[in-house]
Parts: sequence; C-alpha cells; structure tokens
Amino acid sequence: MEPGPIRPDVAPPAVKPRRRRFGVLVVVLLLALLVALHPWWLPPAGAFLDISTPPRPVDDVLVLGGGASTRPFVAAELYKAGLVHRVLVPTVKAAPDGEDGLVPSDHELMRRVLLARGVPAAVIVLLPGEVDSTADEARSLKRYLAENPGRTVAVVTNNFHTRRARRIFRSELDGAADLPFFAAPTDGFDANDWWRSEAGCTTYADEYLKLLGNVVGR
Repeated sequence: MEPGPIRPDVAPPAVKPRRRRFGVLVVVLLLALLVALHPWWLPPAGAFLDISTPPRPVDDVLVLGGGASTRPFVAAELYKAGLVHRVLVPTVKAAPDGEDGLVPSDHELMRRVLLARGVPAAVIVLLPGEVDSTADEARSLKRYLAENPGRTVAVVTNNFHTRRARRIFRSELDGAADLPFFAAPTDGFDANDWWRSEAGCTTYADEYLKLLGNVVGR
C-alpha cells in the first residue's frame, strides 16, 4: 500500500496586525494620560504614605534611626517647645563601614545633633539592644514601656515612612498602645514634588514596595 501524500504542518493562526496595533495604541494612550494627569494623582500618591498627626504633649518621643539629618532636629524642637520630657534613641546596629569606629554610628550622630540643638544629655535615653529594622525599634520600645508603664510616647520619623511604621508598631506592640507619629521632612522633595527628582522617585517607590511587602507578609 502506497503511503498517502505528506501533509504540511498546520501553522497557528497569525495574530491580526490590526488588533495588535490597537492594543499597543491603548497602552500608549493610557501612559500618555497618566503623564498628562500626573499633577492630580502623584501628589495624593505621595500624601497617602503620610499619616502623621500635629505634635501634642507626650512624655517621651522615640526618634527612629536612618534619618539623622532630619529626625533628631524635629525631636529637639519638640523638647524645646515643652511637648516632650525625654528623647529616646534606639541603638542602631553599625554599618560595615562603621564597625571600625571611624564613622560615627547612627545613634551617636543623633545624640550629637540633639545635644547641639539644646537637648540636655540627662534627658536623652539610649535604648539598650541593637536594632536593624523598624520592627526591631518597635520591640525595643515595647521593652521600654514594660519597664516604664504609664508613660506616653510618640514616634518621630520621616513623613513618607509614617504609614508603614504605624503598621509595624501596632503589630509589634500587640495593640497595647496607639502611638502618635510626628513627621520629619525630607531634604529636597516632599509629597507634592517627589517625582521630579531621582532621590524622590527612589524613596517613594522603595517605600511603596516595602509597604506592599509588609501588607502581603502579614
């Protein structure tokens, strides 16, 4: 029996060029619309990260690490205004380039700023135990509150960091205290113009990624 004719492979249906071009056009138009409307949606996107409240009297204020150029200045002003009685500083784990002692630690820089801005050494409390994250700082504060029951505490951190920090502190403190967060500004950008600089874009994009990771992880 002779073999039948060889049938060529059936090629998959080609994507219609017109449909593909339409999809690309829709994406381009959406991107153009987002760019054109950026004054309306980018500032709210930046403001969403800031849940800080106006300063009010509390016993102590905890200055989170990582912002020695801004955060301790806010704490010093709070003290000089008579709104706080103690300034709590976490013991931040030294970075690799600071382990040899040639570069001051983050908490030492904050202490120096506080002293230079008129905060007495007697009211600056260095919390024991090294910290390497916001969660570590929350646990350090939890130990302090356990040893100093009844004291009211506020947290100072940069404005874009307040929403995520509040989530972490609420989780680590088991809802035992709903702390107010006082905002420190950032140098060179804020919620109204963060997208205009490389530093602002990097800071806000990184913060959103960390917030997303915190939400998904919990």
